[in-house]
Amino acid sequence: MFAAIRFRIYCFIGALVFLFVAYGMGLNLYDALTISDFNAVTTYRPHTMMENVVYEELQKRFFSNLLLKAFSFIVSVALTLAMLWGVLRGPGAFKRRD
Repeated sequence: MFAAIRFRIYCFIGALVFLFVAYGMGLNLYDALTISDFNAVTTYRPHTMMENVVYEELQKRFFSNLLLKAFSFIVSVALTLAMLWGVLRGPGAFKRRD
């Protein structure tokens, strides 16, 4: 019984985390689609840099970053829904049914 409660609590915490991530990405995507301007990480670790990408100046980089953000947003929403499914169904949510 305790394993089922623990599983649901962990799924709920995961759903909250992915929901906040999706909300943050949604705000960034909204800015990108309405004013054609958003902030993007342009380099890799350990030298990460935030760059303000504007559509009129850097069209290829804008679309590549926009597609990456949109894909990340879709994955985050899908993971949120999967975690909510785990909260509702319990430990048997992700098992195969024959």
